[in-house]
Amino acid sequence: VRLAEKAHNQGKEVMLHLPMDAREGNALGPGALNLHMTETQFKQTLWENLNAIPHVSGLNNHMGSLLTRHPGAMGWMMQALTEEWPELYFIDSRTTRSTVAQEIASEYQVPNTRRDVFLDNEPSADAIERQFRVLIELARRQGYAVGIGHPYPQTVAVLQRVLSDLQIENVRLISASTMIELQQRRKSWPEPSSPLLRVAKSSKL
Repeated sequence: VRLAEKAHNQGKEVMLHLPMDAREGNALGPGALNLHMTETQFKQTLWENLNAIPHVSGLNNHMGSLLTRHPGAMGWMMQALTEEWPELYFIDSRTTRSTVAQEIASEYQVPNTRRDVFLDNEPSADAIERQFRVLIELARRQGYAVGIGHPYPQTVAVLQRVLSDLQIENVRLISASTMIELQQRRKSWPEPSSPLLRVAKSSKL
């Protein structure tokens, strides 16, 4: 709660990093969502998590390589978000290629996006910096990119060093909600027939 208040006071978005069932059977800790829950238990746990953290703007899955494969469980979550927290967004961390989380979020019209790059699966400074370069190049190629990292000392140290170079790289750091808004706006543009107009459309971002 203290960190959420501090982030909010500094103008940062607060996200709920929600633990979910993983195929590897990793320990999830309190507040986790799992496949053994009834719909009532599932939604009650989600409610308790979202109400435990102030100023939450959205959420993403922590682990979840098992749960995010299941349309029923993802349907319960997205239905609850639509009915009780329509202002929140969801980011699919994509901890499995078989995830249906983003697809179900779109079906329920929950604002959403997906992770493009994990920064620190290999938590060494060199590996994190390489992944950051991958993130930058992807953002240049497709116009945006979503990176996910963890509060490891190595990750924090690398980010403190490289984030100051973004302006030189002609890349802008934006909030998750702004990213989702830009993506939704891009999808809503009609597809132009002229190649010249396609270039103009791409340049709007």
